[in-house]
Amino acid sequence: MLARHKNLRAVTDLSAWDGVEGVFVMVLDRYKQVYIGQALDIRSCVKRHWSGTKQSDRLIFPDKPSSVLPIYSFRALDTSRIFAAFLGSIVPGRWRTPASLTPGKLVGLAG
Repeated sequence: MLARHKNLRAVTDLSAWDGVEGVFVMVLDRYKQVYIGQALDIRSCVKRHWSGTKQSDRLIFPDKPSSVLPIYSFRALDTSRIFAAFLGSIVPGRWRTPASLTPGKLVGLAG
């Protein structure tokens, strides 16, 4: 995905993305998961994901075999890497991800 979207940059200082509208990718290497999101404020959105909670009955949805843990189940130290791109640097209609990588969904990685 990074090869296809060269405008995604590694985030080394999250505060630099304060108030920035764009897309971001949170990589959870240990769990072989990736989360793709869009936000009006990337920094705030990532921090909300790290501090959010879900009721325990919402952790398994819609059923046990097809359930995926929500991004709110993970914290800052679970996130290995973050990549982000300014929304202005994305050509409309050109931000395409594989069908399995839907914005707002935590997805397993092969490997």
